[in-house]
Amino acid sequence: MLFHIAKKSNIKSKKIFSSSVRCWKFNQLISVANKNFKNGREDMAVVCLDSSRLAPPYTYNQPLSDTYDFIPSDSIVDIIDFPKDSKGNFFISNDLANFEHF
Repeated sequence: MLFHIAKKSNIKSKKIFSSSVRCWKFNQLISVANKNFKNGREDMAVVCLDSSRLAPPYTYNQPLSDTYDFIPSDSIVDIIDFPKDSKGNFFISNDLANFEHF
């Protein structure tokens, strides 16, 4: 299982299906989100992906993520809101926690 963090508007408009995307492991979600999306981003979601349905990543340049050419729609298992706490930090909701062991 891999995860992609995206604006909800990009998911709804299907922009994530036509451009390269970075995918993360579950244990990286909080640090990546708070480092890259904390300020001014209120409309974020996590796209949960079946990694067996993804083509091999085209680059391993990032030490902690894989970058894929595109995300096939049949690889999407779920899309879950990525909430923030009262201090503006992202946190793992109960719905997202269900994917921790995949």
